[in-house]
Amino acid sequence: MEHYTKQTGPGQYKICREFLPALPEDAGGPAADRLGAFERVYEHLAREKETTEKKMEELRKKGRTGSATFRQLMAKKVNLGNMLDTFAIYGIQ
Repeated sequence: MEHYTKQTGPGQYKICREFLPALPEDAGGPAADRLGAFERVYEHLAREKETTEKKMEELRKKGRTGSATFRQLMAKKVNLGNMLDTFAIYGIQ
């Protein structure tokens, strides 16, 4: 994911100058903080989905596709996928 922001502190961000070309330097404030938070949430969800898929693959290799753990991971993967798909519908990828 290409970030439009850079983190300047806990929960604080600045929008990178190249995405606001009229400004001489990076722009901060509430809008930048919210955009930065969305970027971090998206990346967290994508990493969680990838980790979940890896765990599922390990269980597949062990022949444990019928286990409760596998089914829980499958549900988690579907939920994460749905969240990421919702972001994609609104152009966030």
